[in-house]
Amino acid sequence: PAQRLSAISLRGISYTYPENQKKALVDVSCDFRPGLTAIVGTNGAGKSTLVKLLTGLVPPTTGSLHATLATGEEVPLSDCAKAVLFQDPSHFHFSIRQNVTMQSERVQGEEQRIAEALRLAGLWEVVEALPDGIDTVVGAGFGGVSDLSGGQWQRLALARLLYHDAPLIILDEPTASLDPVGERQIFELLTTFAKEKIILFTTHRYDTIRKADTIVVLVDGRIAEIGTHEELASHTREFWSLFLAQGSQTGS
Repeated sequence: PAQRLSAISLRGISYTYPENQKKALVDVSCDFRPGLTAIVGTNGAGKSTLVKLLTGLVPPTTGSLHATLATGEEVPLSDCAKAVLFQDPSHFHFSIRQNVTMQSERVQGEEQRIAEALRLAGLWEVVEALPDGIDTVVGAGFGGVSDLSGGQWQRLALARLLYHDAPLIILDEPTASLDPVGERQIFELLTTFAKEKIILFTTHRYDTIRKADTIVVLVDGRIAEIGTHEELASHTREFWSLFLAQGSQTGS
């Protein structure tokens, strides 16, 4: 297992899209520690860009990203193991086993770990019913004998994330393909890992962020507020406006 992290730090992070010189993030500085952190904001606030920077898909235009190991040593964030789950995970037309491990060769004792990851992700009963169990190739039309629903592909991607046991977990709209029951199950699961892992997630579902230990509100590429749900709801600033707007749309 990768060494645990005590914090990740963003210092003066800005990002400008090179093709149109649009500033997506401006002078973002904050620390993320073990626990569940929700990153919220309206469309265009910079959430997806921040995710890309945290995952290492793009480098910042200015600023730096570092991680502090459990030993106290500071290292570039790019050196740290991460597990990432996007809203629309790729559909790899491999066996369930290969989808979880992302390896062609088998490792001794991996079956138990694969089964546990699938159970935690809520997909084990589905996999057990497949013709060849975890060795069933999925993806109709690409040699697979079975296909999965959108929510099942999302759960398979979650099982892959759990199997690799990274100290930093980044989730971009992780429950977009799930019903409310599935969403609740996933966040209850994430909560069990939150004491020892840094878990960051974006969401448009503001009822979901009640489960977060910390909420980061982005407005126009800048951090407008950071705090718990209770702290941010105690005054009428950006977060509360977003929360009220979501409540009026859902009728809650």
